[in-house]
Amino acid sequence: MRPTIAELIAGITRTLNTTALPIVLNSGDTEAFLELMITARLLAFVESRWDKEYERLIRENTAMEGLLKEAADALQQINYPDGVNLVGNIEEYHFDIQAIPSISELHEHNVERKKKLQRFILIHTSLKERQTPELCAVRAKIRDFLKDLNNRDLEAAQLILAG
Repeated sequence: MRPTIAELIAGITRTLNTTALPIVLNSGDTEAFLELMITARLLAFVESRWDKEYERLIRENTAMEGLLKEAADALQQINYPDGVNLVGNIEEYHFDIQAIPSISELHEHNVERKKKLQRFILIHTSLKERQTPELCAVRAKIRDFLKDLNNRDLEAAQLILAG
């Protein structure tokens, strides 16, 4: 049976820690040793996220889809031209086993949605004279969403670096 990606990463990390690091440590090359230590920590971070990556991307993409729909609705209320195109062709996820997207596809959708959120933020900023409670509420939700993403990633990285 083939190893999973997480098992492959764990194997690479184990080899790095048990074989490469001792050799470099014995060589006295401190800079190379520190680089390998950082690499081992980064691999541990990737390993810790791998099993949850698919779920994380689905959850993030779904949350951003809802935020973008709210943003488009708020822009439509002030007759902002092209507000509907903010949402654009966002694919909703349907879990037909034959059509489950890959992690790469989910990542692409994630980046696309983040760009659209950024576009809304720029539009919102440019509408100084036309602010509505709905627009401000969407902007606050987007700010909270992005803050949560940053905090989650920071906490996960700190756990790995402390370990």
